[in-house]
This record gives sequence, structure tokens and C-alpha cells, in this order.
Amino acid sequence: VKFYDDKSLFTGMHGDDETRQNAAQKKQAAAAGVAVPEAADSEDLQWIFQQYCPTQEMEGKTFAKLAKDSGLLDRNLTATEVDLIFAKVKSSGSQRKIAYAQFLEALGHMSLRKFQPVETVVSTVIAAGGPQFYGTIADFNKFHDDKSLYTGMHAAEDEEEQDDKPQARRIIISNEPASSLEQVFMCFSPTGEMD
Repeated sequence: VKFYDDKSLFTGMHGDDETRQNAAQKKQAAAAGVAVPEAADSEDLQWIFQQYCPTQEMEGKTFAKLAKDSGLLDRNLTATEVDLIFAKVKSSGSQRKIAYAQFLEALGHMSLRKFQPVETVVSTVIAAGGPQFYGTIADFNKFHDDKSLYTGMHAAEDEEEQDDKPQARRIIISNEPASSLEQVFMCFSPTGEMD
């Protein structure tokens, strides 16, 4: 009964006029071509472009990150459509990067998908302020983070205490029986001096 009573759920020729108008707008936008942003010479937009790609060429994953960081992704502009827009504006099939002029064209395509003026999309990208980095922070672990609990060779000691302690000596004792008293003495006093 829900689908019969709720006219907003009707599709196709039974749908409301608004749905048909949106489809007509999409066709008109595609036929009209892409508007290049007037803010193409904006230093802020060029700075954002340089923050995402210091080499002056943007890859597809970076373009997708820009769209995500700027908050442009929604129901009308999905991540898949962002990838398709990137593929549409790049020079040739083997080319994997776009330059600044192609980036501006891609912003125009994004504005068509979002049904917004190009200037709105540009101002959204500028307002985002560049790349956003997300990471996780590990929880406190007392055995790793509390250095007073370290044992053995990892225990934290002052340099003064290390200087006062005698250094451990490694004594190599062979499995063969000592043939002389001098060899036995050398095993216990490698320097050859008797204390």
C-alpha cells in the first residue's frame, strides 16, 4: 500500500514532473558543454592544486581525495562518477595525470553533476583548505609507553650510572682442555694482568 499511496515513489512515466525536469536538466547540461570556472586565475585555487600535487600533475586517486576532502561527494556526485570525470578530462588513454587546465575542466564537470554553479564548487574546494590527513592514534600501553617498567638491556639508565658500572667482558672458553696454566689464566683475565 505504501508504494501505491506515496506518489513520490512513482518512477518512469508515472513519476512526478520534478523527476522529469531533473532528467531534462541533465540532458541540457550535457548538451551545453562544460563551464570553466571564472576563478581559473584564482591564486587560492592554484595553491590548493599545488598542495595536492606538487609536481603540477594530478593523478586520479589524488583527484578523488580532493573531492572527498572538499565534501563534494553526495548522492549526485559519487566516487565512481569522480573517477569517470577524471577519465573524461585526461588527454589520452595512456595518460594517467591531468594538468591545471584539465583540473578546471573537471571542476566544471563536477558542477554539472551536482547541479550547482561552477563558482560554488570552486569555493567549496577552496574552503576545504587543502589535503586532510586522517590517522589513528594507538591507545596507551603501559608496558610500551611507561619506560620505568623496562627491563634488561632496554631499561632506561642515566649516562653517569653507565660510566660507573664495570663493563661486562665476554670470555671465550674453548671446549678443548687447557694445555698450560697460562691459557687458563687468559680465560679469566683477557688483559693479561692480575688484579
